[in-house]
Amino acid sequence: MKILFFTPSFFPNTGGLESVARSIAKSLVNHQVSIQLITLTPLREENEIKEGYEIIRCPNKMTLLKAYFNCDIFFHHNVSLKGIWPLILFPKKWVVLHHITYYDFYGHLSLLERFKRILSSFGKNVSVSNYVNQTLPKKGLVIHNPYNEEVFRYKPEIKRVKRLLFVGRLVSDKGCMLLLESIYLLKLKGIDAYLTIVGEGSEKDKLRQFCIAKKICNLVIFSGLKTGDALVDEYNKHQTLVIPSIWKEPFGVVALEGIACGCNVIASDGDGLAEACLGLGHLFKKEDIHSLSDAILEHHINTPINKIILIPIQLKNHYQNTIAATWINYLRTIYEN
Repeated sequence: MKILFFTPSFFPNTGGLESVARSIAKSLVNHQVSIQLITLTPLREENEIKEGYEIIRCPNKMTLLKAYFNCDIFFHHNVSLKGIWPLILFPKKWVVLHHITYYDFYGHLSLLERFKRILSSFGKNVSVSNYVNQTLPKKGLVIHNPYNEEVFRYKPEIKRVKRLLFVGRLVSDKGCMLLLESIYLLKLKGIDAYLTIVGEGSEKDKLRQFCIAKKICNLVIFSGLKTGDALVDEYNKHQTLVIPSIWKEPFGVVALEGIACGCNVIASDGDGLAEACLGLGHLFKKEDIHSLSDAILEHHINTPINKIILIPIQLKNHYQNTIAATWINYLRTIYEN
């Protein structure tokens, strides 16, 4: 079985789509599935990753067409118009993994995104969450995203001495400003809620300026971008991971990573984050500073028991090998029919 992945964005870009595409490709290769991966992301200065599958970057039309003719299944990570034209000329089995709903921040659909959704009706649709699936015109299978259980794990030898942790890109959609506003609101009530921010992004300076203006610099640490063991250690040092996203999250692997490392989770409601929290997170009303402040206050006064020891079954359902096995069974069904 030969599968051609088409993912517009990939390593060295970072984000949910990129990490999931990489995880699925690597896992399928480990199960003896032949994978080629085409991406529109150039390598820039980084070294190419070597994980057992061929990566073709920024191909011309002939290179894409050659790879397309060589595959049994064309697998899109989201509908990409730049990668769909071979399918229109020479129809083939087409699977689309929807990482997004195609709606913008305000809940609107552009003409381009409407067209993508119409096209998806001709393929086999898979969504990363029930939330995403219910937004599509043609419903399909739900296969949740995996997390890397070999990396993100509970470390009992690390003392959990810190309170609140934010991990993510420092952009408006992720709600870090809302979190800082909640920290300030709690300070006005005489409560010091200490926060560590892990990540980089275009809003970093704006967030720093807010801390200076509101005199909460003593409560907030900007730790920069961290990956691998350094990130795992940060999770294990903190009691509570806060995910204050103000846009509709399709899923939220960061919640799985935090839970796997023993963190309690506070997350905004109304989207795929609730599924990623495995029913264990404290959900607050999205974009509501008072709801978030109340959730932080509850965890500040009464820190819940870290549930890592109580939830091995839920986490195993999101192991890479577990998700890979689900994908293999599904793709074999598509291949054989």
